Amino acid sequence: MLWLEALGVVVFGVLVLISAARTSSGVGFGVAGLLIAWGVALGLVGRGVVLVRPWSRGPAVALQLLQLPIAYGFRHGFAGLAIALFVTAAVVLVAVFLPASTVAFTSGRRLPGSGPAGQD
Repeated sequence: MLWLEALGVVVFGVLVLISAARTSSGVGFGVAGLLIAWGVALGLVGRGVVLVRPWSRGPAVALQLLQLPIAYGFRHGFAGLAIALFVTAAVVLVAVFLPASTVAFTSGRRLPGSGPAGQD
Protein backbone atom coordinates (compact mmCIF):
# COMPACT_ATOMS: atom_id res chain seq x y z
CA MET A 1 0.00 0.00 0.00
CA LEU A 2 2.89 2.36 0.79
CA TRP A 3 4.41 1.68 -2.62
CA LEU A 4 1.07 2.43 -4.28
CA GLU A 5 0.93 5.73 -2.41
CA ALA A 6 4.55 6.45 -3.36
CA LEU A 7 3.85 5.82 -7.03
CA GLY A 8 0.77 8.03 -6.98
CA VAL A 9 2.56 10.90 -5.24
CA VAL A 10 5.58 10.75 -7.57
CA VAL A 11 3.34 10.67 -10.66
CA PHE A 12 1.35 13.63 -9.32
CA GLY A 13 4.62 15.44 -8.58
CA VAL A 14 5.83 14.89 -12.14
CA LEU A 15 2.51 16.19 -13.49
CA VAL A 16 2.84 19.30 -11.31
CA LEU A 17 6.43 19.70 -12.54
CA ILE A 18 5.31 19.54 -16.18
CA SER A 19 2.54 22.05 -15.48
CA ALA A 20 4.98 24.36 -13.69
CA ALA A 21 7.41 24.19 -16.61
CA ARG A 22 4.66 25.29 -19.01
CA THR A 23 3.65 28.25 -16.89
CA SER A 24 7.09 29.09 -15.42
CA SER A 25 5.62 28.88 -11.93
CA GLY A 26 8.26 28.98 -9.22
CA VAL A 27 5.81 27.75 -6.60
CA GLY A 28 4.88 24.86 -8.87
CA PHE A 29 8.50 23.72 -9.01
CA GLY A 30 8.70 23.77 -5.21
CA VAL A 31 5.46 21.85 -4.81
CA ALA A 32 6.58 19.31 -7.41
CA GLY A 33 9.90 18.85 -5.60
CA LEU A 34 8.15 18.31 -2.27
CA LEU A 35 5.73 15.81 -3.80
CA ILE A 36 8.51 13.84 -5.44
CA ALA A 37 10.52 13.83 -2.19
CA TRP A 38 7.40 12.69 -0.28
CA GLY A 39 6.90 9.88 -2.79
CA VAL A 40 10.51 8.75 -2.50
CA ALA A 41 10.20 8.77 1.30
CA LEU A 42 7.03 6.68 1.10
CA GLY A 43 8.80 4.22 -1.19
CA LEU A 44 11.81 3.87 1.12
CA VAL A 45 9.60 3.43 4.17
CA GLY A 46 7.50 0.92 2.23
CA ARG A 47 10.64 -1.07 1.48
CA GLY A 48 11.54 -1.02 5.16
CA VAL A 49 8.07 -2.23 6.11
CA VAL A 50 8.18 -5.05 3.56
CA LEU A 51 11.57 -6.12 4.91
CA VAL A 52 10.18 -5.76 8.49
CA ARG A 53 12.84 -3.27 9.54
CA PRO A 54 12.03 -1.92 13.02
CA TRP A 55 13.01 1.65 12.04
CA SER A 56 10.32 1.76 9.32
CA ARG A 57 7.25 1.42 11.52
CA GLY A 58 7.47 4.89 13.10
CA PRO A 59 7.96 6.77 9.81
CA ALA A 60 5.15 4.73 8.22
CA VAL A 61 2.79 5.80 11.00
CA ALA A 62 3.98 9.43 10.86
CA LEU A 63 3.56 9.69 7.08
CA GLN A 64 0.06 8.22 7.27
CA LEU A 65 -0.96 10.53 10.11
CA LEU A 66 0.23 13.47 7.99
CA GLN A 67 -1.76 12.13 5.06
CA LEU A 68 -5.08 12.17 6.96
CA PRO A 69 -5.38 16.00 7.18
CA ILE A 70 -4.24 16.24 3.56
CA ALA A 71 -7.10 13.92 2.60
CA TYR A 72 -9.49 16.05 4.64
CA GLY A 73 -8.31 19.15 2.78
CA PHE A 74 -9.12 17.55 -0.58
CA ARG A 75 -12.65 16.52 0.44
CA HIS A 76 -14.46 19.31 -1.46
CA GLY A 77 -12.49 19.80 -4.66
CA PHE A 78 -11.17 16.28 -5.20
CA ALA A 79 -13.49 13.92 -3.33
CA GLY A 80 -12.17 10.79 -5.07
CA LEU A 81 -8.58 11.66 -4.20
CA ALA A 82 -9.59 12.46 -0.62
CA ILE A 83 -11.25 9.07 -0.25
CA ALA A 84 -8.24 7.26 -1.77
CA LEU A 85 -5.82 9.08 0.54
CA PHE A 86 -7.96 8.41 3.60
CA VAL A 87 -8.55 4.72 2.82
CA THR A 88 -4.89 3.97 2.05
CA ALA A 89 -3.75 5.79 5.20
CA ALA A 90 -6.29 3.92 7.31
CA VAL A 91 -5.31 0.54 5.82
CA VAL A 92 -1.60 1.15 6.47
CA LEU A 93 -2.24 2.36 10.03
CA VAL A 94 -4.37 -0.69 10.82
CA ALA A 95 -1.84 -3.03 9.20
CA VAL A 96 1.19 -1.74 11.12
CA PHE A 97 -0.66 -2.04 14.44
CA LEU A 98 -2.05 -5.54 13.94
CA PRO A 99 -0.80 -7.96 16.59
CA ALA A 100 1.10 -9.97 13.97
CA SER A 101 2.83 -6.80 12.76
CA THR A 102 3.74 -5.81 16.30
CA VAL A 103 5.30 -9.24 16.87
CA ALA A 104 7.21 -9.04 13.57
CA PHE A 105 8.51 -5.51 14.16
CA THR A 106 9.52 -6.19 17.76
CA SER A 107 10.88 -9.73 17.30
CA GLY A 108 14.01 -10.24 19.37
CA ARG A 109 13.70 -6.89 21.17
CA ARG A 110 12.95 -6.46 24.84
CA LEU A 111 10.19 -3.93 25.24
CA PRO A 112 9.52 -1.81 28.34
CA GLY A 113 7.20 -3.63 30.67
CA SER A 114 7.92 -7.05 29.20
CA GLY A 115 10.40 -8.16 31.87
CA PRO A 116 9.93 -9.20 35.47
CA ALA A 117 8.49 -6.51 37.74
CA GLY A 118 11.00 -3.97 39.00
CA GLN A 119 13.58 -4.55 36.26
CA ASP A 120 12.33 -1.95 33.77
